[in-house]
Amino acid sequence: GAKRPPRMLDGGAGGKFWQRPPRLAAGGTGAPSKTEELFRGLEARDLNVGPGFGSIFRSHSGDGRWASPSTSTPNDSVAIPSIPMARSTASLPSAHPPKPKLRLSHLRTIKAMYAGVDIDEGRSEKVDLSRVLDVALDTAHGLVTSAAAVARRAMQELAQIRTGEDAIKFFTRYGGDGGPAGNVRVLYCNRPQARVDPGLEPRDTDASFYDLVVVSKEQVKAEYFTISASGVVHFQPGQLSECIPLAEWLHQSLMFRVLSSMDFFRLYPHRKSFLHWRANARHVSFCRQRQRLASRCFLAKPLFVGPVMQARCAIAAAGEIEILKLSDHCSSLADFAEMQRDALLDPVRGVGRELETKQEELCAFMEQLVASVGEVGEQPRLPSWERSMPVGSKGKPMLQERKGAQELSRRLKMAKDDEIRVGSCIHLVAYMLQAELVAMMHRAAEELRHRIESTGAECNRKFLLVHAILVKGSKGGDIVLDTPSSAFQQAFRTVWQDAIACIASLPTLTSLSPRLQAAVGYSGGPVCTIEAVLAQDRAWQQSVVAISAAIDAQVSETLAFARHELSGPCGRLMCFAEEWDEASYLAKAHTVSDLAEDVERVQKLQDALEKCRVQKVVGSVFLDARSLRDSLAHVPEEVLEAMKRALVALGQQRCTEACRRLDMATRTVAKRPEDDAGYYAFARAYSAVVEEQTSLEGLADEVRQAYEMLARLGVRISLDDRIQLEGMHHKDRHLTDRALLEARLYLDRQRPRPQLPSVTVTVETCLEEAEFSMSARILGPDLLESKA
Repeated sequence: GAKRPPRMLDGGAGGKFWQRPPRLAAGGTGAPSKTEELFRGLEARDLNVGPGFGSIFRSHSGDGRWASPSTSTPNDSVAIPSIPMARSTASLPSAHPPKPKLRLSHLRTIKAMYAGVDIDEGRSEKVDLSRVLDVALDTAHGLVTSAAAVARRAMQELAQIRTGEDAIKFFTRYGGDGGPAGNVRVLYCNRPQARVDPGLEPRDTDASFYDLVVVSKEQVKAEYFTISASGVVHFQPGQLSECIPLAEWLHQSLMFRVLSSMDFFRLYPHRKSFLHWRANARHVSFCRQRQRLASRCFLAKPLFVGPVMQARCAIAAAGEIEILKLSDHCSSLADFAEMQRDALLDPVRGVGRELETKQEELCAFMEQLVASVGEVGEQPRLPSWERSMPVGSKGKPMLQERKGAQELSRRLKMAKDDEIRVGSCIHLVAYMLQAELVAMMHRAAEELRHRIESTGAECNRKFLLVHAILVKGSKGGDIVLDTPSSAFQQAFRTVWQDAIACIASLPTLTSLSPRLQAAVGYSGGPVCTIEAVLAQDRAWQQSVVAISAAIDAQVSETLAFARHELSGPCGRLMCFAEEWDEASYLAKAHTVSDLAEDVERVQKLQDALEKCRVQKVVGSVFLDARSLRDSLAHVPEEVLEAMKRALVALGQQRCTEACRRLDMATRTVAKRPEDDAGYYAFARAYSAVVEEQTSLEGLADEVRQAYEMLARLGVRISLDDRIQLEGMHHKDRHLTDRALLEARLYLDRQRPRPQLPSVTVTVETCLEEAEFSMSARILGPDLLESKA
């Protein structure tokens, strides 16, 4: 019908309320609503409303109607307003909220809001509010009620009561102390039967504690409820009864519905059930997997754990065997390959012999396991209670017999399973041994790689020796290594092939023992061989390739160093050796200066060869070029020896010649003339000796330089040569310091006077000038100067 707009009313407690207009029926007359009927029977003494209950009636929807929860009662007799989701937990009432008495003015205002009429606040509080409310409602809706009509209506509503909410509405409206329903004071209720529809989610009413069904007194169950005007009483066998006032019951029911509408509380039972189910399912799965693992794991079986652990220790001891013997001393590549071959194939202490010994130990452990399993299978161990029975006992209980039979059957089955699993255990040990052998190859490759690639002083120990060789060429020669990189690659490839062949040649466990072969069923070993495993092993291939690359790089670096250090000196010395001819050199005429230049040149070649660095460590490669240096060291030594001999011969020759010329010069100036004619001949001879003295001094100096050079070269001068050299020095000093001086003095003293012709000349000149010129002509210029 038509609706009138609501108007604002004063709540009396500081709040404003909207007055709801009366609801009009289709004919235009206002019929009492359900909420008005609910409040028609409220009395202040019967209703103790808490603050939470009063606040729920303030929720009003936009269309003028009060919102109701998603679930409703069967006959939809009471509409409980739903409260919106609280924005904070502080707005929700506590589990046991306080119950203060509301002021009558406040309650009167609430009634006036729902009834649609105004109640004067100035009237006395002692007035019967229920009567006033009923009169106001009847007056507002134009109804004229009588006691008979009210009683008839009450009986009709009583007959329509189906749920607990209907009962609460009834007692709230008509009360329980007389009136139209005075003869009905208590209604009995049971919990509704939970409806379970497959595929559908249970409704909130199915699980709600506050949803009750009204029944007769004869139909009550062991747990039932009674509803009266005083409250709701809960009866439960074996426990004390609990009485809840109607206002608190409504408040709790409303809070339960609000909280149940939230996802957290609504889905909490499902979530908790799911979590319990998941935990139990995981535990069951874990127990099943543990049982399966225990039935398959050999270490979980007492019969298998001992031999398996012993086999594991033997395999670990076999894994500690070193496949490659890397010595700290240098050796050539051929010696290194031979040493590795001996270490692998030595019949007494080789790697193959040690692995065979460890394999025999494994075979013994596996035979012990087969024997133990066979003994248990033949004589299964009886239970402890059966073993503890006295020998003379008459019998055992039937239950014990049944348990004994079951235990014996279980043990026989376990023994049968153990016999079946013996072959698997032997296979497992064989695969463990194969895995350890593969790991041995890995460790050997990694150790060799670390030994080759490491650069530290502690880790990097040389063990491969190479030599430098000078190959003759057009320009003296080229430096090469006696072991090229290809030889290294081939040698290491052979070493790995020998190691793999040594390991692959080991016999299988089943081939060593017929007992193991019978337990397994055949004499073969693992399906995949060592060669196939290593061929597919990427880590192994990378290690081998890295070793080859490192060796190649180190050999290349070593060759570059050898060429840089030895190519120049050795090449020049080789060219000089090719051009050297001792016979032709000695046959030629030499001077001391020429010999000195040749000696200096050869000494430079010798010094350059001696200063070359002939040893170098590059990773694991050790370069030793001393043999090349020693092979060329004799060339400068032989050349120097020939030059020394030539120098000695030249010194002796020049010394003899110098002595002869000095003797001749000394005899020439020592002979005195007897007449004037001899005087002039002596003077001419003296002049010749003086002119020759310069060449004699140069010859003597050359002889001295020759012998000084011989002394620097470390040549031992013979006694005759020393005597001859000393004689030359004596003669040179005698000629220079004595013979020539005496001859000069003689010439100066014994100079003959010249014979002048007699000539008469008349000269008219100054007497002094005439006298001077005459004296100069007679005495000579030298005597004239001395006289002056």
